[in-house]
Amino acid sequence: MNKFIFLFKRISDLIIKISLIIFRAIFFIIPIWIIFTIALQFYVLSIENSVTTKQYNIIFAAIGITATLSGLSFRAAASSEENYKRRYYYHQGQRLLHATLLFIMTMPLSYIYNEFGLINKLTIISFIRSNLNFDVSNSVKTICFIFYNFFFYFGLLLTAIGIECLNEILWKEKLLD
Repeated sequence: MNKFIFLFKRISDLIIKISLIIFRAIFFIIPIWIIFTIALQFYVLSIENSVTTKQYNIIFAAIGITATLSGLSFRAAASSEENYKRRYYYHQGQRLLHATLLFIMTMPLSYIYNEFGLINKLTIISFIRSNLNFDVSNSVKTICFIFYNFFFYFGLLLTAIGIECLNEILWKEKLLD
């Protein structure tokens, strides 16, 4: 009889461990994987220099999601009574707010990079090209490409870290005591 109870406890502990691994995969690993799959799609679209509407949809969605998560984190910080929880939620909200600002800075750089044919016809750029024998368009496009990819990926990294940290504290402890 004791062996049966011992075996039942071992099986129930094993089921609990397996369910925790599955929940961890669902709430920690899969969102990070989805975020970086979106980053890969953004990068492919930026290299192809194809229809920019898809890029803008990705950026708008990223701005909306990170701004919402940032607001929720700040709200959780305001409603928490313990000091360490308040600081933790505030820090994650701040991280997500910085990610939102990086996504917002990505918008004009992406526009400049993708629509440089229109900007290339400006008088200042045509003056520099004709008088200095220097092609500004390639260097400006390269600089914009580097910066908007850097801002987008750094924003994604901040979002991924913020989501992972918030998931971790929400799984370990209750939001309100």
